[in-house]
Amino acid sequence: MMNVVRKLKHSAPLVRKKLLNQCTERQKYKTTPKTVWRRGFTLIQLVVSLGVLSMLATMLFNVFSDGRATARHTQCDVQLKTIALALDAYRQEWRRYPASLQELKDKHYLHDEGALHCPMDLREDGTYGDFYVIRSPRDPGDFPTLVCPFHESKGNAGEQVFKDRYTRQFLTRPAKLEQATGATVERAGQNPMTAVAGLVLHGGDRIRTTASGTATIRFADNSASELSGNADLTVLQSFAFGTNGSTLYTLVRQSLGTVIHRVNHGSKFDVATPTATAGALGTVFQITINPNGTGMLYVIESKVYVSTLRSHVIIPEGERVPLTGGDDSKATPALNPNDNAPRPTPTPVPTATPRPTATPTARPTATPRPTATPRPTPTPCRPGNGNNSGPGNDHGNGSC
Repeated sequence: MMNVVRKLKHSAPLVRKKLLNQCTERQKYKTTPKTVWRRGFTLIQLVVSLGVLSMLATMLFNVFSDGRATARHTQCDVQLKTIALALDAYRQEWRRYPASLQELKDKHYLHDEGALHCPMDLREDGTYGDFYVIRSPRDPGDFPTLVCPFHESKGNAGEQVFKDRYTRQFLTRPAKLEQATGATVERAGQNPMTAVAGLVLHGGDRIRTTASGTATIRFADNSASELSGNADLTVLQSFAFGTNGSTLYTLVRQSLGTVIHRVNHGSKFDVATPTATAGALGTVFQITINPNGTGMLYVIESKVYVSTLRSHVIIPEGERVPLTGGDDSKATPALNPNDNAPRPTPTPVPTATPRPTATPTARPTATPRPTATPRPTPTPCRPGNGNNSGPGNDHGNGSC
């Protein structure tokens, strides 16, 4: 019994202390919010998760970006087909091509407000007219009349409209600045940059030189354009032409200054000016454009064909011809500029020798038949007297 009392006596302070602690804890929970502890992500897990999310976002962005670019490319192709049909309708009605694409809208051949603007063109006031090439109705059907260079960033894709009302997507080939001094390069949607040797040039790039500046553009087929001072040249497009892509077709626009163009043999090279288009196959020629838009063409080697709105002519070697769009007096008419050999002078058709006039031969006069000699009239017999007898006389018996 004593042991039980002793244990209760010693345990009483412990019980009181335990009860006091419980009361203190209850009072504490009444005054402070209850804290809930949860398990979170570690730093490595967060880094891995963010990396996976960024990769997925990049992949989705590329997919959506390619899809948007493909849709715009398709829309551009549809618009170019519409322009090709409008150009042909204009030619059939006016017997020539328009001087600019704006004429198609002014004369209601195109009705859509955005028909002349590529969806990929970053310029606010840019149109397809900046890449339009003047052609003659006599030009071959495989001559390009319009190109669109705003799709070259997607696998060097090109867009071309040809004279025979069809469009193609030949792959493009970039050019390169071989040397440049005092020159600038302008690109769509970007600020002008200083031209330096080795700079890659694509369709739509515009090169300008100062009064003392020079620049040389080298194309993929080794053709070259040498710019003098105060020159303005735009690379429209350089694309692999033909079924196997073995021929390079280059289109440039010269707006100002003097430029010498050296074309590689076997390649096609057209220079669009404000009034005409000069083209060559393996030719060296010089073009000078004045500030008023007129110009002069000097053929240094071989020959150059010139297309205006109404005519197609060939300029022989050594000739200087003004590029005014209407003076074709010094040119020789041509039907096929793809032929490098000079066209022979047509042999005149020989005049038919007149047949000699037949001299009428007089028929001989018929010899009159001789008149029949009349038979002698018999002498009447006289009666004889019976005395005379002789020859011819039968008087013996009185008979004749």
